[in-house]
Amino acid sequence: IIAELSSSLSLVSVEDGKEWMKTVLNHIRPGCGNMDPMTFQLLGDIADRSPLTLWSVGSAEVFSSLFSGSMEHIQRCTCSLDQLEASMGALLQVGIAHEKAQRIMSSTQSKDQMEQTLMAQFDEKSTTVDASSPSAIIGKHFLPTMLEALTIFGNSLSSNQVDVMSSCMSHLSTCSIQCPSMMAGDDTSLTCLLRTCLKFAQINSQGDEDITFLKLSALDVLATMT
Repeated sequence: IIAELSSSLSLVSVEDGKEWMKTVLNHIRPGCGNMDPMTFQLLGDIADRSPLTLWSVGSAEVFSSLFSGSMEHIQRCTCSLDQLEASMGALLQVGIAHEKAQRIMSSTQSKDQMEQTLMAQFDEKSTTVDASSPSAIIGKHFLPTMLEALTIFGNSLSSNQVDVMSSCMSHLSTCSIQCPSMMAGDDTSLTCLLRTCLKFAQINSQGDEDITFLKLSALDVLATMT
């Protein structure tokens, strides 16, 4: 509901939409710091539905502050795989939102909010890597740590964690197509990504369909980025 309201307010008034977005980002800060999956889901939904408004009030610094608390939990290994998946999904969606916002602003001179909102609903493949973009900066700050944690979870992956791990690969696959800058902004990010995906691509599936899907998702990311 909050994500829908964020999108709707932007259509009625640009300034009202911005003020609402600022309020929402301030309110979700504690939840992000505690790695609350529902909070990250909300942030991801807002990024997906209102990319222009989100990035009109946000910046690399703003979003870095939202995820800094999560990094402490991840580095101390005090988070669950579910929390890691939720935080990664939100982070990558924020990066994709920037790519969408940039595409919309550069491809049209129209100030019509309805037109811009409709354009934001279309996903497009990006083949450009901009190492200085805000999405690349966020990726460089957080993605290597998340990927290393993902690899650690993969060392003792239980059967009930395979679906969650597949969701992580799905997030990475989507971002590799729509916002490669976030994943290849520097050598460290790209190396961590390739190492992690290669690990899961080489898992012995032993005829398990869920693990086979996980392997294929990892291969999909590798194929897109190489």
